[in-house]
Amino acid sequence: MVSRPDELVFLDTGRRPPSVGPPYAWDGRVLAISQALLDVTFCVFERYRERSVEACCFWYGKHVSDTISKACAVVVPRQINRCLNFDVPRSSILPVSEVTRREGWKNLAQLHSHPDSDVEHSSYDDLHANSRRALSIVLPNYGAPTMNWFGDVGLHEFQNDYWHYLSPHDTSKRLRFDNSDEVELIDLT
Repeated sequence: MVSRPDELVFLDTGRRPPSVGPPYAWDGRVLAISQALLDVTFCVFERYRERSVEACCFWYGKHVSDTISKACAVVVPRQINRCLNFDVPRSSILPVSEVTRREGWKNLAQLHSHPDSDVEHSSYDDLHANSRRALSIVLPNYGAPTMNWFGDVGLHEFQNDYWHYLSPHDTSKRLRFDNSDEVELIDLT
C-alpha cells in the first residue's frame, strides 16, 4: 500500500455485510492486555489527535498457550497521516519486522483511529489491514482515551473471508485485562 502523490483519498460511507458464510463465532482465543498497554497506546495517539489525523500502531507480544496471547509492546511504524485515513508504506514494515523478530514477538493487533465515534471498519480499513491473523481495533475520536473500553472501541476479527465487527459481549471475551505493568514502546516514526 505505497501512497502516491496523485492518489485520491476517499471517505467510505459504508460496507456490505458478508453475503454468505456463517456469522462470527468466538473460538476461545484470548488476547491479554493491561491498563499499562492502554496508557502507552493512548499516549501514542495523543500527538496525532492534536493534529486531527488518523494514525495506527501495532500491539506485539507472545502466544503463551494455544488460546492465550499476551500483548507487551506498542510498535509505531512510520506512516502517512491524514484526517480521514492513514497509510503505512511498505518500506515501513521491514524495520518493524526487524525489531519484533529479535524479541520473538508476534503481531497480535493493529490499532488505528477514526475521527469520530464510528468504530466499524470501512472498506478502506478492510483493504489496508496489515494482517488477517491479527485483530484490528478501531479507536474513536482520533484515539482519545476512553473509559468504556469494551463499549467504545471497535474490535474486528477476520473469519470466513470477512472482517467481523464484534459486539461488546464478544469483545469482552476476546480481550481480557491482566495486571501486567511491563510494556515496551518502540517508536519507528
